[in-house]
Amino acid sequence: MDYAPYVYAIPGISPDLTWGRAAFAAAFAIDFLHEAYFDPQFASKKIDIYNKIVSLADWILTQQHTNPTPFYNSNTKHTQNQPTPLQPNNPQTNTNIFDPK
Repeated sequence: MDYAPYVYAIPGISPDLTWGRAAFAAAFAIDFLHEAYFDPQFASKKIDIYNKIVSLADWILTQQHTNPTPFYNSNTKHTQNQPTPLQPNNPQTNTNIFDPK
């Protein structure tokens, strides 16, 4: 629970900041925590688990693009450090593959 949604954690040291955080790591953590939430072994941590699930889900939503421009190559960044995907309608980033000039 301490290092999610970081992609890699170095045991006893910290998360590996080179790789940063990623939506897939958060999703895996949510899946694991969901099972832990219903396991009697973790009954004393139920509130902490719930709060972490909510926090991770909220973080995943912050990785989605909210720009109303419709032609994104992807709606979600693969990692936190990834730049915003190219927009086909923006001549500064690449050519418009949908414009048959």
